[in-house]
Amino acid sequence: MKGKKRALYFAIFLGILIAECLIGAFVRTPFVRFYVGDMLVTVLLCAIGRTILLEKTKHLPLWVFLIGVVAEFLQLFSIADRLGITDPILRIALGSTFDMADIVCYGIGCTLFFGIERLVNKTKFFIERV
Repeated sequence: MKGKKRALYFAIFLGILIAECLIGAFVRTPFVRFYVGDMLVTVLLCAIGRTILLEKTKHLPLWVFLIGVVAEFLQLFSIADRLGITDPILRIALGSTFDMADIVCYGIGCTLFFGIERLVNKTKFFIERV
């Protein structure tokens, strides 16, 4: 049963990773790129976290949300500039612009994952079919 749950969470992770890559490569609509992308990245992190940790971290979506909030506030203080980071990929990963809307998107994404998780845990249908 645990192997099937891990496989399901990994499939969710891969699906969202592909969606994020497609959004980054092809979508030019600001709403989708910035808001939907931020929402999906928290679901992505929760899914990979649950794949690795499975049941060890009971409040995983909450932890992912809190880490996102901390990362967002670090952007408020220009952490990449203060640390002298010049690598463009690392700068993108750290972010450079504080936006309260990002925190809202992280909350929506973590809430969405919480709902997915409740559905997976309450419904054996998904686990038996995987």
